[in-house]
Amino acid sequence: ARPPPPRDQPRPGDAGPARPLPAAPRGAVLAALLAVGLEHADPSLLERAAGALDGLAPLVPPMIAGEALHLAFPDPSAAAVAAGRLAAAGGGALRIAGHYGVAVQVEAPFGGPPALIGAPTGLAPHLLASTPPGAIHVSEAFAATLHSRADLQPGATAAVGELVRHGRAVELYALTPPTA
Repeated sequence: ARPPPPRDQPRPGDAGPARPLPAAPRGAVLAALLAVGLEHADPSLLERAAGALDGLAPLVPPMIAGEALHLAFPDPSAAAVAAGRLAAAGGGALRIAGHYGVAVQVEAPFGGPPALIGAPTGLAPHLLASTPPGAIHVSEAFAATLHSRADLQPGATAAVGELVRHGRAVELYALTPPTA
């Protein structure tokens, strides 16, 4: 017979009160973030992209920064639909990348519409750098959430590799968006 464990180690039934979860940052929201490469964009492509987003409800207004269009949606299903529409509008020439995570929604301190800030907002543009034209690549968090929630319309994803960001591996998935 094995000796009983020492009493100073917690047992499953007597672990004591649970620690409270840390408070969420003020303005924290789950956001499905998209970055769309606009390196070769012209005014007609931008008009087609705007038309492709008709009827969709982003969390904050779309924003162009540098050579990318940045979008945020309440869940990966809505973002997958947007990615599919944008890919079709771009005629297979656009690069699109996505991530899902907790961002913080803030009022723009310099005027303008609300914005999202926080570490997750930088991952989609980082993934975009390795996404070839005509492809839609998403993070593992995006792909897993898309497939794990029964209330979301899924798109098909397939693992394509990984990138390293801040010393951590980020799994990368190709997304075939749902038709909508």
